[in-house]
Amino acid sequence: MTSEPTSESLRDDIIPQDQDEDLFAGGVAVLHLRLAIFFLAVSSLMLSLSAARLVFPDAFSEVAVLSYGRLYPAAINLLVYGWLTLGLIGAAYYILPRVSGFPLRRQRTAMLAACLLAVSYLAGTIAVLAGGNEGRQYLEFPIWIDGLIALGLLLVVRVVTSHVATNRADGLSPADWYFGAAVVWLLLSHVVGGIPGLNGVNATLQTSFYRGTLFGLWFVGAGLGVVYYLFSKITGQNPRRITQLTVAGFWSVTVVFAMASAARLTYTTAPDWLETIGVVFAIGLLVPVAIILVDLAPALRSDGAKSISIRFVVAGAVAFALVPIINLGLGLRSSNVIVGMTEWVNGLDLLILLGAVTFWLLGFIHHASGTLANAPVRTARLHLLVSTVAVLVAVGTLLVSGVQSGLTWLAGANEGFPSMGEGFGSTVDVWTGNRWIGFVSLGLFALAQVWLLKAVWRFGSDPALFSAFVSEKTPADETENFDELEGLPAGSPVPLRLLQTGSVGLFALVALLLFVFPIFETEHREATLLAESSRKYSADTLVETGRDVYLVEGCWYCHTQEVRAIITDVGLGPVARPGDYALEEPAVTGIVRIGPDLMFAGSRGLNRIFVSALLEDPRAVRPWSTMPAHNYLSAGDLAAVSAYVEALNTYETE
Repeated sequence: MTSEPTSESLRDDIIPQDQDEDLFAGGVAVLHLRLAIFFLAVSSLMLSLSAARLVFPDAFSEVAVLSYGRLYPAAINLLVYGWLTLGLIGAAYYILPRVSGFPLRRQRTAMLAACLLAVSYLAGTIAVLAGGNEGRQYLEFPIWIDGLIALGLLLVVRVVTSHVATNRADGLSPADWYFGAAVVWLLLSHVVGGIPGLNGVNATLQTSFYRGTLFGLWFVGAGLGVVYYLFSKITGQNPRRITQLTVAGFWSVTVVFAMASAARLTYTTAPDWLETIGVVFAIGLLVPVAIILVDLAPALRSDGAKSISIRFVVAGAVAFALVPIINLGLGLRSSNVIVGMTEWVNGLDLLILLGAVTFWLLGFIHHASGTLANAPVRTARLHLLVSTVAVLVAVGTLLVSGVQSGLTWLAGANEGFPSMGEGFGSTVDVWTGNRWIGFVSLGLFALAQVWLLKAVWRFGSDPALFSAFVSEKTPADETENFDELEGLPAGSPVPLRLLQTGSVGLFALVALLLFVFPIFETEHREATLLAESSRKYSADTLVETGRDVYLVEGCWYCHTQEVRAIITDVGLGPVARPGDYALEEPAVTGIVRIGPDLMFAGSRGLNRIFVSALLEDPRAVRPWSTMPAHNYLSAGDLAAVSAYVEALNTYETE
């Protein structure tokens, strides 16, 4: 963050008087939010289409860009970056000037950053669809695109931190705290998460660290900045209202949220002490989430709490309150035996992305948009109802599928029928209805967001569009008569210097515990006999080519390659050790098991002929399979992937 002079007299130096109508960054915020809403509609449609591929696996089997392994990650990336990241940045540009009463500085820089990020996110999505997947969740974009994104985020940090520094004379508001810290965290997370050259489990730990900081430090941090502003603006509270709970929540919720992400590493090849940290913070996450909810609860007694915007925020807060409970299910060993590596994992991510942060951002858009503010109340309520029900059903279906899958695997292992080959068919049987429900619910959510896009673009030439951006001047006129703490103890504002050092220090703490210390584990770098014999890949070989195809086609979104030391995985082969992946970059341990684990597929009789036939027409080989056909793959690619799967052995084959 930079230090800038603060004075009302500097308004003329920041933006010329002939641009006074845009003092509060109307054009900058509108650009971000229009782009974000467009990406929301497109990503929602893509997400529903990817769900359709599991219901109709043979449809579009000759179209590469519509394959599940390409379409699903492209949809998620467009949702995460095109919608949520651009939308939250736009919200920051709208909110910060209104809280401070000072115009946003460096608006041209903000415009440049918006264009750079939008183009980069779109290019990255296209690259994934075209087969440019780098093989790590939420880090799938090619490295040159990551470089452009880092530059764009650096510009965003410059804009936001300059404004927060300008505002320091009157004391920083909670919105200043959250946005000022969150954009710095986003940049640092992107840089550290994109460090190249890590192999095996260390690359997996790096990905896990990035997901934790992306969700906890960025999405939760910036999302709560939106929430605190909306609660103060709509319910009539002072935007600088600070209680001891406000301060405690800020310094704890984001960091604990990020640390709790390690809960999904339970029973994996990650260090045991890191799993313990994940469980401890997963339990501890209940406390800061409760602090935030209690701090915001008094505002719900005002008349403004009945608005559509606040209802969206409350719906998001309910999802936010459920996150610690769902995450704890992954962390505790007793429950992880059932829900680990199931669609419970995807349900948790969707609960955060669509259930919490998306609803907070939608609440903000309904508040800020002049077009939506003038829309019939009945229509706005319908948008809220459809979106809420759709997300609730979609997430609930994934959680139920996770429990059903885990119980089926556990029962099969106890009876001597591990969840592989024909034994996996019993798992697929319990999914049939769930797949349809998930497809329909995501389709309804997509239609609701298409309506939102239409509502915004319908009046594209109407000067009333986003009228609130140019009509609202300062929060002082609307909040000067309200400064109630509702019985909560008053807190002290966070000074600029403490915000600067504290935010960087907290990121360093998370990075050390989740990334730096774990990667120095010796056994992560020492290759085992298995790694030397079956997972040592040489360039220009058919197996290496097959592994590359496996990565770019997204096979690892549905198939894991990690046998855990639990009864659920009995019969799948020897328990995986960290050194088994020491020669892989990146390691393809996978995320969830929508299909069987492939760690030792070659040792289970999956030869080249069988795998090739399975990829071309899965239902002809296994009628119960929901794997989409891969008719678009060339004969050479089919041969390469088949050779790679066959080479996944417990021993070296001649």
